[in-house]
Amino acid sequence: MVVSCGRDEFESKRTGKPVKNAIWTLGASRVEGDPPAFYSYRYDLWKRLLDSQWTFDFVGTQTDEFDYPRYLDKAFDSDHQGHSGWTSEDILSHASDWLNLIDTPDIVLFSSPGGNDILEGWAVKNAVTNIEKLIQKIQSYNPEVVVLIEQMAPAKSSFMTDNINSSIQSMHDEVNRLCLEYSTARSLVEPIDMADGFKDKFLADDVHYNQKGAIFIADRYFQELTQYLKR
Repeated sequence: MVVSCGRDEFESKRTGKPVKNAIWTLGASRVEGDPPAFYSYRYDLWKRLLDSQWTFDFVGTQTDEFDYPRYLDKAFDSDHQGHSGWTSEDILSHASDWLNLIDTPDIVLFSSPGGNDILEGWAVKNAVTNIEKLIQKIQSYNPEVVVLIEQMAPAKSSFMTDNINSSIQSMHDEVNRLCLEYSTARSLVEPIDMADGFKDKFLADDVHYNQKGAIFIADRYFQELTQYLKR
């Protein structure tokens, strides 16, 4: 379940600034991708944003080696912050360095928070503490940032043990709580439900997206993003 996190009270003060729409795609392997073995949602989201003629810039310290096809005569903007296998602690420990190196993000797309922690069998409460600190750090760099934080898509049904399923549901609930707690009139932290409607056919292996899965995730991000992008 997704809860409202104060969207009605959210009042962006960015209208007087030059429009950049710097988008920071943050997370682990579901952000990074490894085509053609498995895919990130970033390329399909980039195409959707181009189709809708948005001004935007993907930011991050990572770039892709995979040669994505050009689209609308443009080369893919592959800047991102996806690090395969990284836990919430790994991401938190490097966040300040990354934020000092990139353009200050206007919007953060936080993918599968705590996903690798759960796969490693670590306590959800530890991941939540790290995620909470990460949100605070991002907001300290940009008090007007929008953070879209996933209620993560599940793994393949045959891989979803009772413990993994329970941990993911707990993380979904914690995402709702964190969004309610950290949303302000200037900085919205909003959950985005990637689990509803997600199917095994969207996975290339136990946990990573195939091309259909990448499109599913990209479409869901696009539907939410259009509410916060500036012309």
